[in-house]
Amino acid sequence: MRGKFQATSFLPERLVQMLEHALLAAVFVFFFIVASSSSKSAEVRQGVSDRSVTPVSKATTREKCSNDVEPASHDEARVEALLSALDPTGRQASAAVPILLDSLRARQSKAGLRERSAMMLARIGEPARNAVPVLIEILDRSGKARSSEPVASGAKEVSTAANTSYWCMKSLGRFGHVAADAVPSVTVFLRSPETSSQLRVLAADTLGQIRTSAAIGVLTTELMKPRRASDYESILLRQTIIDGLAFAGPLAVGAIPALGRATEDDNADVRRRACDALGALGPRAEGAMNSLFERLILDENAAVQDAAANALAQVGDPAVASLVDLLERGSPDVQWQAAKALGQVRPAAKSAVESLRQSFDSSSTKVRIEAVDSVWKISRTPQMVAAALVKTLSDDDRQLRRRAAGLLVELKPLPRDTSVALQKLAADGNANERRAAAYVIQERSRRAAQQ
Repeated sequence: MRGKFQATSFLPERLVQMLEHALLAAVFVFFFIVASSSSKSAEVRQGVSDRSVTPVSKATTREKCSNDVEPASHDEARVEALLSALDPTGRQASAAVPILLDSLRARQSKAGLRERSAMMLARIGEPARNAVPVLIEILDRSGKARSSEPVASGAKEVSTAANTSYWCMKSLGRFGHVAADAVPSVTVFLRSPETSSQLRVLAADTLGQIRTSAAIGVLTTELMKPRRASDYESILLRQTIIDGLAFAGPLAVGAIPALGRATEDDNADVRRRACDALGALGPRAEGAMNSLFERLILDENAAVQDAAANALAQVGDPAVASLVDLLERGSPDVQWQAAKALGQVRPAAKSAVESLRQSFDSSSTKVRIEAVDSVWKISRTPQMVAAALVKTLSDDDRQLRRRAAGLLVELKPLPRDTSVALQKLAADGNANERRAAAYVIQERSRRAAQQ
């Protein structure tokens, strides 16, 4: 430095020395500050990695969330790296929760980072339950912001507030029953006339995933409301509500009247889903049997008829007598559905075996094969079904021949007279009969060799 600050006629020697000392002191202070800052950062990182999840009360979390001050430890680059590497089911997931919560609270984070933090917390699940009140606070705030934003008639809701509402509800849904406290806030979105159709559908889906009695009650009430429209969005909302109730299973017993009413919906897919949801309730849906039989007998949509028959089979024993009556007195179009449903009930339908065997002589091949299949499922007695199955191998319907052949392969033991009949068909039958009989003989031999 003396080469640079030499005494001149302008600067006395004493002044040069003072400048040198001041410069050295400034350099020393600079390096001391840098070293201290690095040490503190290392301590913070060590503290975060060793920190266990500390329970945070709902009130405390809401207070922190309400503050506009950015968390001191928030580091976007650090959060990005964490989100890319973290396994939500791994051991380190719990230790990462505080960092992700800081990211969730950081209102000035770049687009997408808070959303990704929220979804990661939801995937972590129970250990990250402290995120639920934070998400509720953010959801409530976004709802207020959304209601204050004018949206043109017919315009799609694409505001920042709407986007925030979307990922908040998606995350809360992933938490399941842990997010029980979110039901009131999500319900506001479901019922508000200001909510877009997309967010209403998401709100219904979120309540279905939360799956508490309160959430199911809200969905049931919405489904019971008069249908004001049959547009795509309204239909999708009803479908989502019904799916949520079906997901709840036995917990949705109180929704049986609403689901029974939904089986009369103008939309076939809504009717089908309502039948499926009633079936998921099993014997508890006995009170909805009339609605299900009405769909089975009167509905013009085959998928709805199938769903109604399957639901009656899941109701079980209470439906057997009515299914037998339908088998004996109904038209062939519903007789085969009744026969199929009785086979799904199985042991509880032993009283139906005789009626099913009488259907072996039905003029409808479809009724015959369903009756034979059901008798086999209920009784597991080869002698009861073998002759009827061999007869079906001569049917003109290729699918029915294949199904009969498959059942003949399963029969154990195969009656002797049935074996003789198969050998005769394989030798003297027409082309279809020979092919089917040969398949049964060869497949039974192959399976026997493998045992």
